[in-house]
Amino acid sequence: MPFKINNIFEQAKFFLFALFFGWIAFFPATVHKRFGLFMILFLGLCFLLVYLLRPEKARIFTLRDWPLWLFLVVLLFNIANAVNKSLAFQAYLNIAVTFAVIFYIGKLMFCSLQNRLAVCMVVSVFAFIVAGFGLFEFLSGENILYEKFIQNSYYARYSSIFPRPMSTLLNPAILGSFVMGCLPFSLVFCDSEIKFNRIYGTIAVITSVVIILLTASRGVFISFIALCGFYLWKSNKKKIFLISIFILILFISFCSLSENRSLRQFGFNKVFHGSFDSSISSYRTDRFIMAVGMAREYPFSGVGLKHFRPLFNKYSKYSDGSIEPYELMIADNMYLSLLAETGFLGLLAFLTLVFLLIKRGLHEFNAEKGSQAKLIILAPLCALAGLLVNMGAYDLFYWENPLMLFAIICGFIAVI
Repeated sequence: MPFKINNIFEQAKFFLFALFFGWIAFFPATVHKRFGLFMILFLGLCFLLVYLLRPEKARIFTLRDWPLWLFLVVLLFNIANAVNKSLAFQAYLNIAVTFAVIFYIGKLMFCSLQNRLAVCMVVSVFAFIVAGFGLFEFLSGENILYEKFIQNSYYARYSSIFPRPMSTLLNPAILGSFVMGCLPFSLVFCDSEIKFNRIYGTIAVITSVVIILLTASRGVFISFIALCGFYLWKSNKKKIFLISIFILILFISFCSLSENRSLRQFGFNKVFHGSFDSSISSYRTDRFIMAVGMAREYPFSGVGLKHFRPLFNKYSKYSDGSIEPYELMIADNMYLSLLAETGFLGLLAFLTLVFLLIKRGLHEFNAEKGSQAKLIILAPLCALAGLLVNMGAYDLFYWENPLMLFAIICGFIAVI
């Protein structure tokens, strides 16, 4: 399937997409907090103008998108019981506008069967650049972006004693999430009939995997495993899937015995049980109990977006909050945040949205006959699967870059 960008409208669309994805990939959260809403609205209007001027308009705005609008409407209810209604409304505005605008940008870019491969290339190349910059940062021991231009409170922590690359995305876990979410779009090129594409895809995938490991984020690591498992399962690569399980067991065992601090992050004690914040720990259990307590008291609207931290002491078993530093007064799990802050209705609306997207994507994947066309459909499905698992490790929607990546991937799948 060759690249086909045939007319001025398609060229304008891809130019805007390159600008937009560069905005996601190359600017950290601190910049997005200052200019993000303006840029999203501006680029959204530009995309809308290109769409309206097209001689033949694809059906982008359809009633089939009702799960998205149900989620965004239900999300609005969170303001009702919020202690700080201004904080809740600002959080809602950021999530709702970002999600809605970028969702439809994703639909517009992926609606053309002929241009989907070009979209995959844009996502892959930009992620490869981000990963390459992160690798250079790790090897050189410095990041000029945060030393000269942008303030980063995480930089001192992650650049010295326990070096973990941040690249352009402010935090190692966010870098890992972004690269992991873009990885499937590089996998598309690994099975290409064109030799150059195969070589590029292989290099991009290897670089991405190296960066995912160097970020030493356990949540990203688990998400990466889920993404790879989903990809191998749907690609019918059962032998490779079984071999990968064996290699994974060996890798975790090796990391468990290693003296290297970065490698120990992927050991059994750190990932599953034994660390203060491992998957099974009092840290996780306490936050689950708190989230359920908030949802039980406010089942329909929750306590308000971004209110887990302000209400932490009220629902914590340590009533004075002295046991937890301010940085850790979070749900550290987007599903728990949605449950606590938007109630059972908000969480149910979100799960309905992603369930129907995955159902539609898998239906189209199974119906498609062409091998590369199937891989192109599989790419956003794998990315969504990885990010959904990753949401269990931190509050993904409160970080602008992964939120935008999540929204555009949902848009890709919605138009398949």
